[in-house]
Amino acid sequence: MIEMNKPVFIWDLDGTLLDSYDVIVTSLKTIYLEQGIELDEKEILKEVISESVASFIAKMEREHGINFEDLREHYIEISRTKIMTIKAIKHAKELLTYLNNHGVSNYVYTHRGITTETILKNIDLYDEFIEIVTNLNHFKRKPDPEGLNYLVNKYHLDKNNTYYVGDRIIDIECASNAGIKSILYLPEPYIISPSGKESYVINDLLEIEKLL
Repeated sequence: MIEMNKPVFIWDLDGTLLDSYDVIVTSLKTIYLEQGIELDEKEILKEVISESVASFIAKMEREHGINFEDLREHYIEISRTKIMTIKAIKHAKELLTYLNNHGVSNYVYTHRGITTETILKNIDLYDEFIEIVTNLNHFKRKPDPEGLNYLVNKYHLDKNNTYYVGDRIIDIECASNAGIKSILYLPEPYIISPSGKESYVINDLLEIEKLL
């Protein structure tokens, strides 16, 4: 069980609190179809979860010679038109309300950028967090711990009782590099396997209530 000395949770968004992978995958598929490249959606999803959207686009630049920045900007443009279709992950609102009602502090650290506030407000999660750190803060990308270190230092968080919750190994590595604990959210069907570095592995967000 998590030590109940008021744990703190820092949350990743995409795939952890936001059910957004359909939007991410279909947007990536679209930009490559426009280049005459047809990709399998399952392979795109596996690459995105195993690494990141940026690494996927970088890989396609290496393999097909398409400019990274052009692809990235077009991906952002397409995915932005779909953000209002993004829903909360199952039990996200219920769990966050439970945690806040029990005096547990919640923060966000995500690579998502300018769309973050709009999405969270649309699904009624925005007010659940003390601070939301996005790529607009211009911290180094995960697994560099700069974003997590910022929150730990600003709010004087106890590293032994602070957990970063994410759905990718890069999140777990980021937490490890920051010297805090981690929870890997791994819903079925499993795309990746645990790294062995995470403090806990959960298949449903409500399992965090049981950990408490």
